[in-house]
This record gives sequence, structure tokens and C-alpha cells, in this order.
Amino acid sequence: MRKKYERDFYLQDTFEVAKQLLGAYLSTYLDGHLTSGMIVEVEPYIGGIDKASHSYQGRRTQRTEIQFGPGGHAYVYLIYGMYSQFCVVTGPENVSDVILIRALEPTDGIDVMKQRRNQSNKNNLTNGPGKLCMALGITTELYGEDLCGDKIWIAPPDTNINPDRIVAAKRIGIDYAEEFADKLWRFYIKDNEFVSKKVEHAVPLSEIELPVYDYSKIQIPTTISLISWNVNGIRSIQKNGFLNWLSNTKPDILCLQETKAEISQLSSDLTQPAGYYAYWNSAKRRGYSGTALLSREEPLSVEFGLGIAEFDQEGRTIIAEYPDFTLISCYFPHGGRDNSRVPFKLAFYEAFLAKCEQLRAQGRTAIFCGDVNTAHKEIDLARPESNQKNTGFLHEERAWLDKVIQAGYIDTFRHFHPNLSGQYTWWSVRTNARERNVGWRLDYFFIVAGAIEKVTDTFIMSEVTGSDHCPVGILLNVEARRESTIKEIESIYYQARLL
Repeated sequence: MRKKYERDFYLQDTFEVAKQLLGAYLSTYLDGHLTSGMIVEVEPYIGGIDKASHSYQGRRTQRTEIQFGPGGHAYVYLIYGMYSQFCVVTGPENVSDVILIRALEPTDGIDVMKQRRNQSNKNNLTNGPGKLCMALGITTELYGEDLCGDKIWIAPPDTNINPDRIVAAKRIGIDYAEEFADKLWRFYIKDNEFVSKKVEHAVPLSEIELPVYDYSKIQIPTTISLISWNVNGIRSIQKNGFLNWLSNTKPDILCLQETKAEISQLSSDLTQPAGYYAYWNSAKRRGYSGTALLSREEPLSVEFGLGIAEFDQEGRTIIAEYPDFTLISCYFPHGGRDNSRVPFKLAFYEAFLAKCEQLRAQGRTAIFCGDVNTAHKEIDLARPESNQKNTGFLHEERAWLDKVIQAGYIDTFRHFHPNLSGQYTWWSVRTNARERNVGWRLDYFFIVAGAIEKVTDTFIMSEVTGSDHCPVGILLNVEARRESTIKEIESIYYQARLL
């Protein structure tokens, strides 16, 4: 087996990596099969300045998150909802450059490639980005995979490609990218028959003046992930693989509701997960309510409750202060099946909003999240007509959410997806409602209106099971975004690259 490139290789200048990838070998080892091919065509995409890049202007979403990590990881995405495309992440953390691998010359496991592609012609196996992914078994399951690992990797060329054989042309399929559509940033081996598309007037790469990095001048806002999840019993969800989910998902801050446990009832790996500061607020009544907050960064301060004994004895609120914002995680009361607790719920609502307003009056950027136990609009539940008189969709409960918005707080999910229906966070277990997606959107992230530009993405993780609720989250910029406009950030990139 050829020796793999190590991490330092991928941390070089992206154009330098792109040139060195020509002639290198991309390999996968999946389902007991080794498949490999020599890279013959690549396309660099240059992070925040490149209008053809998925991370143009520092756009950081669930899809692009891996681009902002250190080089040497796989960025795999779909086009047309069905064809995988494989990119190599390059550069130091937060740079967000990638190199699309456009074509390979197949070398190892050719029979396996033919089976995967249902294609007998060797010349048509890997001469395109979608084709090579299918031939090598590359799917979105490899998103984020370490290229220094054992599933997918790149090895140096057997012999270096003569520079005279490498040419440059325009990248393919990016007419929307304005002036960047004309950049000669597709490099390929001109005499190789597996190149996806050759052009008559390709330019020798040696004649192209490429940008040069000065990484020290690139300053992109750091983005963190915040996730909220009503786990409906932390001990139960631990049995359903919670710690594995936490290890794989790696949220920067995780807010848990309805933990239903005291710390003395939990194992140490749960009360203090590796890599996290952990804070638990249990109810006085055993096996009821309760909240927890896990944070990679130690908060400046942590406060439990609203300062009202009637509410605080139920362990519903944790307030954590960070340099850029104050986060209030809350498990709001349920109104009861017979609506008998609706008055208590409404009183809690008012006290909670008063606390948020108090924090905001102190100059803090308030964010609150959790299981609010109310669907705001008809779009937020599957059966609005039949639930008009049930807690969770009562007029007076929904009116409080109207009041929150009138006070200057924004429902982050609806800000990004105002008309998207069928998006729920809770489903009745008794009626198997999740299988039919007959649900309610009860879990939220709200942020003060003046800071909404810090939120770069919001999401519902409906695929995550283990509770009757699913996690919800946001991606949040916590550095210079409020001080630097997009144009200023773009200017920093241009200066850094000496374009």
C-alpha cells in the first residue's frame, strides 16, 4: 500500500496542494474492497472570496462546516440531489478552501469500480467528479472523514508529473460566479485520456500567476454550534447512545431539557462528558423536569433559575454568560392534559420574559432556547384545527409568543424558513406519530433582533431519535461579524491573497 499524505501536506497553500495532487493516488477501502485512481484533474475553490465557493463571504452552514476545519478532511456533497462530489479540504482552520477532484485514471480495484458503476468501459469509469465518486464508493457518509485515516486517503505520485504536461482552464459549471467564472483554476494533465473535459486553448500552468496566501491576515468570524434537546429522561437516552451522538456531533454548547434525574443517579461520564464543562439543575421532585448545559468553553458565569422559588424548585432554567452573548436554556411548563396547569405555565412565561428583558437591559445579547411547549402558528403543527382547545396551541399560550416577538426577539428557524411546513420537533409516541410526521414544533431558539445577523444557519435534526423530541440548533458567529461588514471581510481576503 502506498504511503499516505500526512496532515502537513494539506495545510499548505491551496494552489500548491492542487498542483501536487495531479499524479497522486486517491484510494478508498470500503466493504472490504480497495479502489484507487491517479488524480488527473482538479479544481481549487478559494473560500471567502471565490463566488463559486460554497463558503463564499464566510458562509458557514451545516453543509459547509467541514470546510472551516483544518485541511486533510473530506467535503462530500450532492448535486441534483443524487450525485456525490468529493473535495479535499485544504489550509489551516477557518480558511474554508477546498479542491474538487474532477477525474481519475483508475488503477486498483477496477472490477469493483465496474460493478459499482454498472459500466464495462474502463475509460468511462472515473472521468468525471460524479463518476469517480460512484466508482470509489464515495458518498455523503464520508463527509468529514479524515484523509489521514483508513477509509479514504491520498498517496503521493510514483513519479512527479512533468510541469509541461499540466495546463489550466476555466472551471466547469460556474457561470453564476461572475468574474470568478473566468479564473483559470481548473488544472489537468493535458495528455491523459481520463480528463473530464479538455479545451483547445488551455494555458500551460507555468504561465499562470496564481494568488499567494498570507494566512496571518485572514480573519473570519468563528462560528459555534448551539443545540437544544428535550431528551425526555437523560438516563433513558443514555441507553440509546447519547454519548456516542455527543461525541460524533460535537456541539459547542448543548442545552438539555427534561433530564428527570439528580446528579447522584448518573454516571461520571454523563455528568462530566470529556471535553465539556457541565452544569445540572435538577428539580426537587425526583424524576421530574430538570435541565443541563454542556459547554466546550467555560462560561463567564452560570445562574440557575429565575429567582422565583415557585418556579425554580422545578429545575427549569440555566443562564450562562459568554463574552458575546448570554444563553438562557429553559424547559417551559406543560399546561397539563386537562389544562389545569395553564395558569402556572402562563405565569412562568411572564416571569421568564421579564428575566430576558432584565438581561437585555444590562446590555447583554440574549439568546434563549428550549422546549417552549407551545406551537406558535398553524404551520407549526400538523393538526391545528383539532388542537385549538388543547394546551400547546391555546390562544393565550400563542399570544405570549406574539408578545415575545413584539418585544424584539426573533424565532431563528422562522427567520430562515418563514413558509417551510412539515417541520416539527415533537411527536406523540403513543400514536406512532413520528412515522407519519404528525408533529408539533415546540422547541425553539430565539435571539434579540439586533443580533440576528450573527446567526448563519438554523436547523431541526429530525433524523435524531431516542426521545419524543428531536434536537434543534443554530450556528452563531461569535467574533467580528458585528464589527466587519461582508465587504470588509472580502477586502481582508483580497489583501491576504495579493490578488
